[in-house]
Amino acid sequence: MERISWTERISNEEVLSRIGSRRQLLHSIENRRGKMIGHLIRHDDFIKNIVEGKVEGKRGRGRPRYSYMKQIKEKVNVVTYKEVLELALDRRKWKELHRQELGS
Repeated sequence: MERISWTERISNEEVLSRIGSRRQLLHSIENRRGKMIGHLIRHDDFIKNIVEGKVEGKRGRGRPRYSYMKQIKEKVNVVTYKEVLELALDRRKWKELHRQELGS
């Protein structure tokens, strides 16, 4: 190992860069999340309505929460849900976009 003492106060990112590695868990989560999102958007059912935010009922008080759809739109760099849907329906484009995003 690198024999780094805790008193040196070196960040985890610095240690990972020294050994030439990266955070595998975060990479794995992002990979699986991207695959799941594409699958859910292509799905024609109750789950799709939940992902789209079409759940009946009243919203709670306060600032609206950061929706899952907003996260997806930011991740794939599009403005509207229709664009996300078009990307997800074309599996090849979705996979290519996902690969570019993760750099793998």
